[in-house]
Amino acid sequence: MKVYTLLDEVQFCSELVILGGLYDDLHEARYNGLVEFCKSNIQYVDDPAICDCIVLPHKFKNTSDSVFVELCTVAMRHNKKLLCFYNDDDGKRWDMPPHAILFRTSCWFEHSKTPNVYGLPAFTRDKFNNTYLEPQLTIGYCGHQLAGREKYINTLQQSSLQTNFILRSHGLDGTTNGQFINEFHNNIRDNMFTFCYRGGGNFSYRFYEVLQHGRIPILVDTNCKFPFDDVVDINTLGVVIDGRSDMRDELNSGTHLLESNIDLVGAILDYYDTNKNNLLDIQHNNREIYQDYFSPIGFVDNIKRYIT
Repeated sequence: MKVYTLLDEVQFCSELVILGGLYDDLHEARYNGLVEFCKSNIQYVDDPAICDCIVLPHKFKNTSDSVFVELCTVAMRHNKKLLCFYNDDDGKRWDMPPHAILFRTSCWFEHSKTPNVYGLPAFTRDKFNNTYLEPQLTIGYCGHQLAGREKYINTLQQSSLQTNFILRSHGLDGTTNGQFINEFHNNIRDNMFTFCYRGGGNFSYRFYEVLQHGRIPILVDTNCKFPFDDVVDINTLGVVIDGRSDMRDELNSGTHLLESNIDLVGAILDYYDTNKNNLLDIQHNNREIYQDYFSPIGFVDNIKRYIT
């Protein structure tokens, strides 16, 4: 794939993995072979006329950003796609020009159908230890109870289900030191299922980390935007709870109510009873989905779907 960008303007950040081949010093543990993959599969060219796509060289700012405007003009002149990337909690809506595509982590309820906007994985260091669990119904969670999570956490803790919850009093989800980081990842590894809910933005880092570890998410889907949703059906990856009412409640009144028609415990039990003989295969499949689509290499490898 041939990529054109403004090399003098490049400001690498976590979401700009498609430009990984321009750097030899990326954190290998976080990007896991990305540099060599990009060097082998991407040619960075200096002529937009021969490229397959144009890439905004820094994190997307807005549609009035001078570099964005310049590259939009170049994209239209040569009939190319301009790819832009935005990993942030911000749910602001931008109407993208026809030749521009925005990949973003967070998209709020009323903006989820915005044209030319697609999901972006939340990239983290791959800490998979190549282990899978024998069938068991245990539910893990390590983090805080903010942003509407408390009602679900209380429901699970008060049920007959076996839970392994480490509840924090702050919003950092155990990312402040090595001990907390290890507790966070060990909690995912030690449990077949992990409860996943959005953070400050309308997306969940934890969801991708659960798949990374080859485990099964219990995801409250608050109308999130998922990468490659035309080929990856999140409903096949684990227990998916319709949490769109959470978003309506938050947008309208700031309140969170667990609707009576959502049987959280029942949904988990039904999933387990239906799939208890296939849980090892599901774990392997979730790990493969992470590698093939949601890892830095997987994402770059599939991005050509949007430029052909």
